[in-house]
Amino acid sequence: MKAEGRRQKAEGDTTRLLWRIIRFCLLPSAFCLCILRTDAAEIQLRGECQASGLVRLGDVAEIHAADAKEREQLQAIELLPAPPVGGKSFVRAREVQDLLALRGLDLSRHRLTGSSQIEIRNGSRSTAPVSTSAARRAAERVEAAIAACLRRQAAGDEAWTAEVRLEDDQVRLLAASKESIVARGGKPPWIGEQEFAIAVPGAAGDQAFVVTAKVAAVPLVVLATRAMVPGDVVQRPDVKLGKAKCDASDFPFHRLEEVLGLETKRAVVEGQVLKQDDLRSPILVRRGDAVAVFARSAGIQVRATARAQEDGGKGDLIVVESLLNRERFMARVSGIHEVEVFAQAADADAATGDGERRTAALKPAMMERRRR
Repeated sequence: MKAEGRRQKAEGDTTRLLWRIIRFCLLPSAFCLCILRTDAAEIQLRGECQASGLVRLGDVAEIHAADAKEREQLQAIELLPAPPVGGKSFVRAREVQDLLALRGLDLSRHRLTGSSQIEIRNGSRSTAPVSTSAARRAAERVEAAIAACLRRQAAGDEAWTAEVRLEDDQVRLLAASKESIVARGGKPPWIGEQEFAIAVPGAAGDQAFVVTAKVAAVPLVVLATRAMVPGDVVQRPDVKLGKAKCDASDFPFHRLEEVLGLETKRAVVEGQVLKQDDLRSPILVRRGDAVAVFARSAGIQVRATARAQEDGGKGDLIVVESLLNRERFMARVSGIHEVEVFAQAADADAATGDGERRTAALKPAMMERRRR
């Protein structure tokens, strides 16, 4: 009886062991995977985060992993560039999955949980103050980039000026980049307040920010390319078009053709803006020269001789003195050793009246010619 009881007890123990093995084999597959994959990590996405330069997985998610080395590797995975300084952007959980897959991460080994969308802000601030010189250099770079952008888009010979005010973070971003920046934006008529996007290359990728600029068109002016002394005749290599801030009352020249062949009245230095007071027509009559004086009125022309009392180029008004009675009067230079008493009359009536007055002034000389 005792032997039979021990046999039945052994069979029962064997049967219970077999059922345990069967139940273990029939456990849910997810439970089995959790038991087998003891190295799996949980990637818990945050709802928001701060980042600058490049956004890494450790910026947007909390990484829970048993292996510290594996956690560090996951945290260092680069995802995308950060938004501009002071800006923000959004990325969805599905986009994070795609970026991780592109980086070669096997997501079947890990579990992605947490927020369905992450807000990324670049709110980094530096406590160091921005110097005035650094702010000025940064503004000059942006203004030059905007002027280049306008030259590409707007037709014409105008030079463009732009005034911008930059935030401290924008100045720091520009100071950290030594590469050329690019401006895009603006719209016709291209002047006034315009918005431009400034792209700043950097080691961590391109960053951009938007500025509002006050844009103005400045006509090009004629600049001297060499020093000239009084009496020099302006030739093509002596001048060029350039940008300079001039008051409208200064009357600068805006085309090279306006100055070619003219003569300098005073000394000119290299780079100087040429103005109407700096140049004159080449001297055709010099002081002390005997000149032919013509008086024309209503089809009548009278010629007499006088002596020039000052130098003059074509179109200049000079004082001449009659050789007969020493009377002095104004005449306009019309040619080499030739002057007219009214070469630029406003209308026919004015010309007739002026001609009659000049004819009366020259009457003694006319009578003398007749006696001869």
